[in-house]
Amino acid sequence: MRNTRPLPADRDYGKVLENIVCLELIRRGFRVYIGKAGNYEIDFIARKGTETEFYQVSHSVSDPEVLERELRPFRNLKSQGRRFLITSDPAAGIQTDEVTVTNIIDFLTRRSGYVR
Repeated sequence: MRNTRPLPADRDYGKVLENIVCLELIRRGFRVYIGKAGNYEIDFIARKGTETEFYQVSHSVSDPEVLERELRPFRNLKSQGRRFLITSDPAAGIQTDEVTVTNIIDFLTRRSGYVR
C-alpha cells in the first residue's frame, strides 16, 4: 500500500485509485501484474484461468491530453483481452471499439466490473 498513515491534503488520488483497483481485482480472484506495451506501462494485467484483462487507472480523464495518455498503451498491445480505463470521473461509461471507460464506483459495485 502506498501509505500506512493518513495521506496529506495534497494526496495523489490516482495512486489511491490504483491501490483500490488492484485490491479489487485480487479479491475477484485475478492474478495481477504490471505490464508494458512498447514503451508504455499498463497499470494492471489481470489473469484468471484463460481470461486476461488490461487496466489503466486515472483519477480524471476529462483533459483530452490525459485521456490520450491513458489510452495510448492499449494501442500498443498485441495481446488479446478486454481493456478498461477506470476513473473517478462521474461521466465515465464511454465505450470505444477497444476500451471501456468505467467510473470507479461502477467498477466496484458491478459483479465483474464491466458492462457486457
